[in-house]
Amino acid sequence: MGDYSGTSCLQQEEASRKRGRPPPFSAFLNCEDGSLSSYKDGPMNWQFGDDGPISALPESEKPLSSARKPASKGRRGAWLFIFLIALAASWTSGFYIGRVQRGTADLEAKIQGRLDVESWAWRQGDWDLFRSLLPPHTRSWRLKTLQTRFDAGAPDNRHMKLIHYVVSEDGNQIEVLARVSVGSRQYEIERTFYLIDGRWRLVRLQEFDGE
Repeated sequence: MGDYSGTSCLQQEEASRKRGRPPPFSAFLNCEDGSLSSYKDGPMNWQFGDDGPISALPESEKPLSSARKPASKGRRGAWLFIFLIALAASWTSGFYIGRVQRGTADLEAKIQGRLDVESWAWRQGDWDLFRSLLPPHTRSWRLKTLQTRFDAGAPDNRHMKLIHYVVSEDGNQIEVLARVSVGSRQYEIERTFYLIDGRWRLVRLQEFDGE
């Protein structure tokens, strides 16, 4: 440590700047020329080595400003929100489509089941089984007419397969187009089913009731 006694504070400052380090605070305590007051009026600006102000750094090495950081976080938050919305929409649409497909498959299975029962009744000549497909409160005159025509055609070794169907807007009626196979002969017939007491009942037969 240098000897600062006998010199003024300004001389001590000049000597310390040449050495590249500030003078010890005790040196200022020994100042008798009143020059210490010059340091009370403003800060001492010391600079060592080649370090310059931060504005002299290259643009790529400057620290990120506080104004840029929230913007980056905001963009990440927006993308995360969009991703979550897309994921939810995909899951919802997939769930809905799955339910529609399962509902369609169940309905087709029920219609084909009705056609299978009718086919079996024709092959066995079983009027009571055929009668179970009709609405429970079918009028007696209609039952007699249907039974007469059934007995005239049965037994008939027919197989019936669903081709196409149309459901009414209220979901309670189905128009069905089926293919009938009797040996090597094939033709198409129409059936109309109506939902009565939770079961699909046969209310119209094309060959019996006409168009």
